Amino acid sequence: MLDFRAGDRVEELAVVPTDRRVALRLLWLLDDPRAPLDEIGRVITADPALSARVLAVANADYYGAPGKVTTISRAVTMLGMTTVRTLATTSALELFIASDDPAPEGFWLHSVTAAVSAASIATQVGVIPAEAMAAGLLHDLGKVLLRARDTAAFDEIGAAPDTGEARRLTLERETFESDHAERAAQTLGALGMPSGLVEAVALHHAVTASSPLLARVVHAADRVAHGVVDGPNAEHPIGPALELLGISDELESMLVMRATEDQRAVLRFLSNFLDPAPDPRGR
Repeated sequence: MLDFRAGDRVEELAVVPTDRRVALRLLWLLDDPRAPLDEIGRVITADPALSARVLAVANADYYGAPGKVTTISRAVTMLGMTTVRTLATTSALELFIASDDPAPEGFWLHSVTAAVSAASIATQVGVIPAEAMAAGLLHDLGKVLLRARDTAAFDEIGAAPDTGEARRLTLERETFESDHAERAAQTLGALGMPSGLVEAVALHHAVTASSPLLARVVHAADRVAHGVVDGPNAEHPIGPALELLGISDELESMLVMRATEDQRAVLRFLSNFLDPAPDPRGR
């Protein structure tokens, strides 16, 4: 059984970068003292690094709810404007200070797509969508943590021929002594995250019909995200994952379509800031 609190994992979270689009939007918002907290919260929910940090702080003993804060919206409300602004500013600025980007290619887009997919799937099985979204957003955090330890070794695993999902996990364990799901769970557990979220991240590649419901939701969301980002493929079939949730195959296309639409909505939310409409007053 995994020891989710084994080792000192807190400092490792600092290597997870905030996506540049998110960072730019945040810096703009944080420069406006009138920017509403819920708007800042919307940006935070679009990024794994920010979400992990905000959830970690909200679950600290100091705030009186260790291991109980499962959604970004509740975390933002608990922490308040000053703390959230400080965390967000630090994360955004670190992106521009860092000399390199330790995130694997496609990490951010896949994470965001899995998050919105998890929220959609959650509505079908009675799971709170915001909790599923947080778990989906953080499910691949371990990939960044492993790559930061040894970039060349991690990239070599990804470039190996005929490296399917099972083989990749085996190679990760042989190289790093844990795969990315285990590593993420260990880190999130050390940060005092809710046990259900930690367990869902740990098991998202190894679920059965008896696995916790949230873990099965994240597993299915991961498959849907692969379908949306990479296109349909035999390595990540969606149907069997939905079957573990009791969801009919007939809903597969609807869930993929909804995940695609929600992913594009997140991208529009960020790009609208980066490409603003011209000021009619010429300013």
